[in-house]
Amino acid sequence: MRRIFYIVSGFVILGSILWADTYFEDFNDLSSCDMPFTSGGWNVADSVGTVAMKPPQQLSWGDADGQTQKADVKGGYIYVADIDGIAKFSISTGSQTDHYNTTGSAVDIMVSGEYGFIASSSRFYSTLLSDLDGTTSYSLSVNAYGLDILRDSAYVGGGSDGLRCIDISTPTSMQDRGTCSSWGGSKDARGVAICSKGASDYAVIADAYYGVVHIKISGGFGTPHITNLEEGGYYIAARDTMAILAAGDSIYVLGLGNIDADTDLNVLARLKSRDNAYDAEFINDSIFAVADGTYGMDIFRICGNDAGRVYLLCSVPLDASGDAAKGV
Repeated sequence: MRRIFYIVSGFVILGSILWADTYFEDFNDLSSCDMPFTSGGWNVADSVGTVAMKPPQQLSWGDADGQTQKADVKGGYIYVADIDGIAKFSISTGSQTDHYNTTGSAVDIMVSGEYGFIASSSRFYSTLLSDLDGTTSYSLSVNAYGLDILRDSAYVGGGSDGLRCIDISTPTSMQDRGTCSSWGGSKDARGVAICSKGASDYAVIADAYYGVVHIKISGGFGTPHITNLEEGGYYIAARDTMAILAAGDSIYVLGLGNIDADTDLNVLARLKSRDNAYDAEFINDSIFAVADGTYGMDIFRICGNDAGRVYLLCSVPLDASGDAAKGV
């Protein structure tokens, strides 16, 4: 499961859904929100060791060969899916240090152990991170647009193929364990997030046509359930009892308390994005970031377990040239 907070850009009342109360306050004066205050300022990202009085600042910048999408981190490097393949960047300098071209369009990546696993539209790759020249890269010919990893399995959003399980216990010899595709003839599975309730594991899938789908994955695939939304979803993040779905014009905060039931997930809040919400990631239990494909990154604070109030803490343009964000 993802626990990363890095920004990637160009390197950089409808129906039964209620719009949430969304508040904006100056980042230095959050008087209406119950965030912890320290001598150093508002503690907005203590889970990643950052205490600041102002929005996150750019640490480094680097030009990418391709169009950067989602990213993951290992050691002092960011590994980025950049449509053309996988790119390796130094965090300290922002410089690209290596690149490996893939077939298809590389849009999502996760690091597990010494390998990176890449969803590249028409293929799914494993590649040894210490050797990106392609001699230690392996692939399966499957549709792949998003992924999450649980132990020795990668769960892949396969577009019209639905959700695919791939055994990655041996990265040099990955095995396709089959798909769950029994929901809707127009399905378009994209980003995937794994969560747990009790002793069971579940996949929550951003579906670019329907909205969101959840499936029990413990002991094989269960019966999928569609939660139809006003917009289709691109990528999704899950943490404990909530999920954040980036869905273009909207950002959905979803409750996962009933994920073990064959019922719709609870829509706790629906927020208007600035333009094109593409990706989302939790920073901690109540703060999340959204990558906007037009403007940059927005950081939100959820107040209360029911997400009745969601605060926009700050908006972060990613560089002076106005490049926006496709991954966070």
